[in-house]
Amino acid sequence: MRVPDWVAQAEEEAPTAITATFPAPVTSVGRPPYTRVNVWYATDRAPTGSTAPNDFYGHARGDGSPPGLGVCEVSVPDDHRIAEIERPHWWRLEFSEDPARHIVILSTRPQTDDAFFASLRTRTAAAPPREQAFVFIHGYNVAFDESIRRTAQLAYDLQFKGAAIAYSWPAEDNPLRYTVAEGNALWSVPHLQAFLLRLTAESGARTIHLIGHSLGNRIMADALDRIAIVAADRLPMFQEVVLTAPDIDLGVFKQIAAAVKKTAGQVTIYVSSRDEALVASARLHAFARVGLAPPNPLVVDGVDTIDASSVTTSFLGHSYAQDTTTVLSDLFPLIKDGKRAADRFWLRPTPAGYFEFRRGER
Repeated sequence: MRVPDWVAQAEEEAPTAITATFPAPVTSVGRPPYTRVNVWYATDRAPTGSTAPNDFYGHARGDGSPPGLGVCEVSVPDDHRIAEIERPHWWRLEFSEDPARHIVILSTRPQTDDAFFASLRTRTAAAPPREQAFVFIHGYNVAFDESIRRTAQLAYDLQFKGAAIAYSWPAEDNPLRYTVAEGNALWSVPHLQAFLLRLTAESGARTIHLIGHSLGNRIMADALDRIAIVAADRLPMFQEVVLTAPDIDLGVFKQIAAAVKKTAGQVTIYVSSRDEALVASARLHAFARVGLAPPNPLVVDGVDTIDASSVTTSFLGHSYAQDTTTVLSDLFPLIKDGKRAADRFWLRPTPAGYFEFRRGER
């Protein structure tokens, strides 16, 4: 895969570097066979005390103080396949990470607030004319290192020229601790709210996009609901707000949808009737989820709802926005050019007011 120029590492100074050591193979042209991608992060997880880049933050809550800030350097191999996160697998006799073959966190560097926002300004200034950034808020049962690798993969696959930022909340690392993760999500809302307000003021980005997945959408939507009140004179603050597979009570979202819309230039929701994780969530809560399509997807005036049922490929049908090339292809013109659903020819409008992928067309 050709190495794009938009992923060049931003110049920055970091007070601390926790770095993994790997052999340094080179290609025939004298460069390592991977691209380095910077992912900035804000997290309200507790540090573990480990110095390993993957394990610097755990699954537990932090102390409630402002989120920890920093930057990770991530490798994406030259033979990376779009929408995949290449990891070691025993059936391929791979028992350790290799930057030439896998997406690997090469370093985790905690930063002071001043250093963090200074490095963000350096990065966004290098991405004219929109000086942009995106924030990815992951879902349930996602570890810190997974959130960083996912954000790097999204930045690389979307050919994003600005700053890629992960907001990593304590989402638990056990599929049986869903209710604990729900409590943590509620606890994280004011932290994300404060971070987003500061990001808009100090990052230097003129254009900021938000992408949420699964339970992370609850944190994002609730934070935006609050921002619509406390920063009403500054709205809209964000360009694209994208909710993928949102694990949000349908009735609750209807109550806050108007506020969420005020904070953004455009809101897009991806749903699927094949999302087994959200089917289970709906049964657990006894109320429909926003991300489920049947019997009909949620339609909100001024919001683009995309039914991705026909392109879902992941095991539970729950990570389709990141794991399916078609959906990533749809996100590309949305994030890059702000192209609306009605203008993306592979989407077809339905009489009910939502859009769906044209079968067999891209």
